[in-house]
Amino acid sequence: SGYAKTYEFDKLEEFLIGLEDIMRQKGPVFVRVKVFRDGYQLPFPERTMAQGWAEVRENLSSAQADTE
Repeated sequence: SGYAKTYEFDKLEEFLIGLEDIMRQKGPVFVRVKVFRDGYQLPFPERTMAQGWAEVRENLSSAQADTE
């Protein structure tokens, strides 16, 4: 039980070099990839989650009405 092998990467080049070997192994294999921002941060959303879901529901209901 558990993972046969585990790997951790924090550099893209090392991950790409090791990926081919990892994919050849019998599993289960756990791979942890650390991802870092490049410094550019996207602006915070202007709407709340509740507003977003209301928009999703509205779009889905109008799409359903169009197909009927």
